[in-house]
Amino acid sequence: MESKVSFKRIFINSLIVTGMTIGAGILALPVKTGMAGIWPSLLSIFLVWVLMLGTAAVFIYKFTHPKTRSRDYPTLFQEELGTKGRWISVFGYLVNYYGILVAYLTGSAAILVALLPFNIPAPVWMAAFFVIFTGLALLGAGRAVKANAVIMVAMIGSFIALLYLTGENVDVSRYNYRNWSFIPSIVPIIVVAFAFHNVVPFICRSLDGDQKASFKAVLLGSTVAIVINIAWMLVVVGALPLDGPGKATILSALKNNYPATIPLSLKLHSNMITAAGMFFALTAIATSYIPTSVALKGFMKGLLGL
Repeated sequence: MESKVSFKRIFINSLIVTGMTIGAGILALPVKTGMAGIWPSLLSIFLVWVLMLGTAAVFIYKFTHPKTRSRDYPTLFQEELGTKGRWISVFGYLVNYYGILVAYLTGSAAILVALLPFNIPAPVWMAAFFVIFTGLALLGAGRAVKANAVIMVAMIGSFIALLYLTGENVDVSRYNYRNWSFIPSIVPIIVVAFAFHNVVPFICRSLDGDQKASFKAVLLGSTVAIVINIAWMLVVVGALPLDGPGKATILSALKNNYPATIPLSLKLHSNMITAAGMFFALTAIATSYIPTSVALKGFMKGLLGL
């Protein structure tokens, strides 16, 4: 049976997955995986993407199948794990995603303090971000999806600016380095970077429980995300030396817990890279915060429904 959901609706919902997957952590991903080299990193990214897509397909089936349909994860936990397993899973879910929302709020406040020339303390920025983007998330599914799509346009624009500012300095000979022994240490980082499963129930509901449409949205959204991640990996690893004197290296950024934009701005002597990186990080936080909030709202409804 063919899907009756329009491609426009599928595409707009796919941006929810893209926004969840391209969080601000993308700026640090080449640094965290750089010591493995580009080819081990890209292979790991591809395999993790296949794994995450496969597990998402299982959840889509559970949330759309007419005979076993669950509203959200609490009812799914109850059906599959029983009462004790449900409450353990609920506790883990809430700790994880409330913690993520707190991280988004503190991260956005730090970026706004550094990015804007106003003498406004971080708690005020944090409160402003909370009110604006939580408000968008609570306006309803349709408006939240559209707001996320608009912010995605700004995010992709800043990402293109980052690629333009750094792309001409890529040295392809740096792609020859590889160290496969680092794969066990980078795979968990990539798994976290490609986690979007909390929004799967929301997407299924938004697309009227249409199984094919839901899978198309997840496939399209995660494919766009992996393309953007790979492009950023290629640019950063090609533009930065692995090691050497000074702070403009991947190893130095790894030791100091810097995002890739810091050594890039030092290497290329460009404040524009830092500014574009901060704006990208801010929009990436917003496109992750809105879906996470909407998904958490649906989770709580499912929990209270039990």
